[in-house]
Amino acid sequence: MKDLLRSFLHRRGYVLWKRDLLRFGVSPFVDMARLNAAWGRSLDILFDVGANAGQFACEARLELPTTKIYSFEPHPRSFEKLLQSRADERMHPYCLALSDKVDEVVLYEYAAGGGRRRNLTAWCQTLAFLLGLDTRVNKSRSPALPLTLSQPVKKSTASIS
Repeated sequence: MKDLLRSFLHRRGYVLWKRDLLRFGVSPFVDMARLNAAWGRSLDILFDVGANAGQFACEARLELPTTKIYSFEPHPRSFEKLLQSRADERMHPYCLALSDKVDEVVLYEYAAGGGRRRNLTAWCQTLAFLLGLDTRVNKSRSPALPLTLSQPVKKSTASIS
């Protein structure tokens, strides 16, 4: 059966590999698990910085079933999507930016459309805004907190306004 599946996939341009035999760089989750096992460490906490709507955190939750995931997303709309993707108690979302100091960051939101032209449209709007030609840019502010690997993440950080 396995040979039949391999043959079927090979004819369509795919390769079936055992996860442990994958080279590094194919899957960040396999890499993390493999390296932590080699170093004799457990992977208890994962930081998802710039979490957007939680795509990475959701995949990490499935691939790393015992790991707590701390997601940081400063943009209010993206953070709302992140909250909606929260699947269980192992995911801890925070609406803030991480920085080297306590501060407030300005976020810019452009009215760019989707598709292939989105990057070009956003670039043109950024240039127009910097030149003072476009005022259609929405600004919002988000708190930024310093975080080093020697400091544990505390629930109190979420209460900053």
